[in-house]
Amino acid sequence: MRMEAMNANTAKEVFLESAWVLVLSRSAMLAMPILLALVVFFGRFWIESQFEAQAAISTQLRSDVNQLSNEMPDLKERTKVLETNQDRGRQEQQEFQQIMREQMGQVINQQQSLAQQIAALTAMIQAQQRELDKRFR
Repeated sequence: MRMEAMNANTAKEVFLESAWVLVLSRSAMLAMPILLALVVFFGRFWIESQFEAQAAISTQLRSDVNQLSNEMPDLKERTKVLETNQDRGRQEQQEFQQIMREQMGQVINQQQSLAQQIAALTAMIQAQQRELDKRFR
């Protein structure tokens, strides 16, 4: 009798467990489409927001590229002007340096000439001084 009672409890437990499993499986089958629909809805919403953000970034990039391409001729012209001014400045600097070298050469030549003239005058004054010393002695 005890065995039969155990078998009866076991059969009831098996039946109850299988009933719970059946209820859970049925409720899962009912809830799964709803969950999938929610996942798809929110996933689609997220993907659309990502596409909108990418479209905004793309529009901004396109605007920036157009602005830069419109400014490019001005930049080329400015670069030409700067290069021309730089070349002209370099030429003027070289000409100025050449003129300064020539003038410095002339100043050095005049200084040497003055030094020679001073030496000649000094020699002449010394000669006259000796001659005067001879006369008054």
